[in-house]
Amino acid sequence: METIDIFKNIVFELRNWYAQEKNVSISDFNDINDFTILKLIKLHFFVVAINSENNADLLYKNKFVAMPFGPVETTIYDEYKRTTDFDQFYFQGDKLIFNDNTSVPFIEEPLKTSIIYSIDLLKKFEPRLIVANAGSLVSLTHTWNSWKKYYNLAIHKGKFSEPIPPEAIISDLKIVNLNFI
Repeated sequence: METIDIFKNIVFELRNWYAQEKNVSISDFNDINDFTILKLIKLHFFVVAINSENNADLLYKNKFVAMPFGPVETTIYDEYKRTTDFDQFYFQGDKLIFNDNTSVPFIEEPLKTSIIYSIDLLKKFEPRLIVANAGSLVSLTHTWNSWKKYYNLAIHKGKFSEPIPPEAIISDLKIVNLNFI
């Protein structure tokens, strides 16, 4: 499933960023990370959305909905509810654990390049993003107008979620600076 493989590629790149930011080896990542599913879903949103006005390829491969804790990609969330094991890694409490000798699933090169470019943008705009806690990342997503508009629409309809059209994310002000929360 392409959306899940894109997510896995993003998680691998986020692991690299985290290890770099914490100045630890990849082999120590499993022992020290704080990658909950909530944190990863928020970071995934930022990676997919940050450069969407210039290149929306990643965005169009994902389906985001506005939920109480911010934008959530439905395919990833449904897969997590089905199983916490994503083959290359799994969730154990408040940590993400990579399986030994695992490799990144194949995705098309333009998508891989987009992921790396988006993460580089996030590093440039807010290097602390990778070490922020999940609650801070949720608060940051709540500053995005695309989430506000469609979550308020959901509440108005008596629901807890509402699809966010890609165009709303593309045209949104891309707030990733933790000083805004």
